[in-house]
Amino acid sequence: MRVPFHLEYDGKTEKVNAGPLAIVQYERQTGKAISSWADGPTFEDLALLAYLQLKIEKKVTDEFDDFLATLENLEEGSEAPLPDGEPEA
Repeated sequence: MRVPFHLEYDGKTEKVNAGPLAIVQYERQTGKAISSWADGPTFEDLALLAYLQLKIEKKVTDEFDDFLATLENLEEGSEAPLPDGEPEA
């Protein structure tokens, strides 16, 4: 299982796919299962999962709240577009 994201943070644009390690870390940290998202995840849920995947990929080192302060846009799903001229990750 993978959860795709398109995000803009700290002047960067990224497409990431949260994988099993990030999902398990999210579930352990929050006590919530991804399956509970059927009713719709909160923005914090989405941001935390994307953040955990970025940490795994060593693309962020900040604490979560510091990362949130730089987060400009976050979209879930494989259909999330990248701005014109941006290469896919």
